Amino acid sequence: MVRSRRSVMSSHAVGARDDAIEALDHLVAAALQGATEIGERSRRAGATARDRAASAILALRGQRRPPPWPWLVGGLGVGLLVGAVAGAALARTGRLYDGWLPYPPNPADYETGLAQVRRAARGAGRAAQAVTPALFATLLITNDLEAGRRALSDYTQASYRMPLEVVETIQVLIAGPLEFVTAELDRYIAAGARHIVCRIGALGLKSQLDQLELVRMLYR
Repeated sequence: MVRSRRSVMSSHAVGARDDAIEALDHLVAAALQGATEIGERSRRAGATARDRAASAILALRGQRRPPPWPWLVGGLGVGLLVGAVAGAALARTGRLYDGWLPYPPNPADYETGLAQVRRAARGAGRAAQAVTPALFATLLITNDLEAGRRALSDYTQASYRMPLEVVETIQVLIAGPLEFVTAELDRYIAAGARHIVCRIGALGLKSQLDQLELVRMLYR
C-alpha cells in the first residue's frame, strides 16, 4: 500500500504537535520549579529544575527519557502514571500508560478528561479500564472555610510565590472542615477518580504531621 505525501505529512505534523505539547508541559513545570526553588532552598531543588529543562529539550528533539523506575503510588501498584490534561497528551495516556494522575480544579474537567483517556484506550485495543484514574489534591483540614483559605493563601505564596486566586485556577486545593473536604473529594469520586494522592497544604513539619492525623479521618 502506497501512502500519499499528504498522509505522511499529516502523521509527521501530529507527531510534531504531540512532541511540542509534551515539551511545553516540561517547560512549564521547569519554570515553576525553578522560579520558586533555584537558589532559594537547595542544590537538589535546582537540580530538579535543570532535569525538567533537560527533559523539555529531549522532547523538542522528539526523544524520550526512559523513567529511572516505575512509579509506585499508594494503592496503584507498579506502573507508569501521567498527569496529562492536553488533548494529545490525554490520548497518549489512554494508549500507553497505566494510570492518570491530574489535578484539575473542576470535577467536570476531570470527568471529561477521563472519558477522553478511556476512548483512546479503547481505540488502541486496550480495555477502557486499563488506565487507573487517580487525583492529585492539595488538602487542608481547618475549623472553618475562611481559616482554610487564609492558610492555603500562605501555602501558595510560600510554594509558588503566587496568590491562591491564581493557583486555584490551575490545580485543585481544598481546605475547610472535614465534612467539607470529604464532600469536595466526593465530587471527583463521582467523576471517576478511584485513588487520591494527598498533598498536605501546610507549612512546617509539625503542622504537616498534625494534618496527617486529620486526613486519616477522611472516609472512616
